[in-house]
Amino acid sequence: MKELYDQTKERLKTIEDYLKPNVKIHTIWECEFDQQKYPEVDPHLKPIDKRDAFYGGRTETIQLYNNLSDLKEIDKAIEKGYKLQKIYELEHFEKTSTDIFKLYVDTFMKYKQEASGCKCDIKYCKPDCENDKECKTKIQYIIDNAAYNLDIDKVKHNSGLRFIAKICLNNLWGHFAHARLKLYELLDILQERVLYMDTDSCIYNDDGSEACKKVENMMGSKLGDLTDEIVSKHNANHIKQFISAGPKDYSMKLDTEKLVSCCKGFRLNAEVEEKITLDKKIKIVTDEKNENMKL
Repeated sequence: MKELYDQTKERLKTIEDYLKPNVKIHTIWECEFDQQKYPEVDPHLKPIDKRDAFYGGRTETIQLYNNLSDLKEIDKAIEKGYKLQKIYELEHFEKTSTDIFKLYVDTFMKYKQEASGCKCDIKYCKPDCENDKECKTKIQYIIDNAAYNLDIDKVKHNSGLRFIAKICLNNLWGHFAHARLKLYELLDILQERVLYMDTDSCIYNDDGSEACKKVENMMGSKLGDLTDEIVSKHNANHIKQFISAGPKDYSMKLDTEKLVSCCKGFRLNAEVEEKITLDKKIKIVTDEKNENMKL
């Protein structure tokens, strides 16, 4: 489409140059005719405003269904400015339990902690680890601070088992609103330092403030603790560059020069990553000119 558009513009320019200065050409596009014909409907939407991307733009659903289930979630909503206008139904159960999912969560959390192993100078714990003494010290620390009876012989990195355990936990813990409350707790601490957030993750600017130190103290291996994925997943220390064009669309360069990208709607294979680069995303977001960019 862009190639056809460029050809049309080139033909118009050729005609204008040939007829100058005696004749002046006025052009109107088909889409402009349609807009005049149906003024109440805009069938040709303009490009999204870049600032809208920070609020979800067209990808956010505000409310299609609402269910009152727990006062903690209601308390947090009221704290954030929502108003409780009406309660349609309120039930009181004769018996309540805080252990209904305990066995399930404890089982898979134990598997996940054991399969996570320990980290030695941002390296996975391996049989030939050079820091064997440090490894054993960290493993013992994990066991001493765990809420479950871990087997010291099983505290070894196992990516397959860890993935399965994590998925099983996300199917329960990850889908309850309490996980969102943990995210709100983090956002309340970081405030304007937040660069990007997902349902269970947050990218922020560490300026060495007390707020950031408080977040560091929230990191650990227990359920509900934060995990520094820059260290554990990418073997790096910090992010050098970060750019986001909207939800599920970001790229970052780590201090190891490794590039990490996410682009909703694209499978990031080698061919795509050659076209959707960090530099191109930066230009799209920061360039004030409405120029078409060919990928």
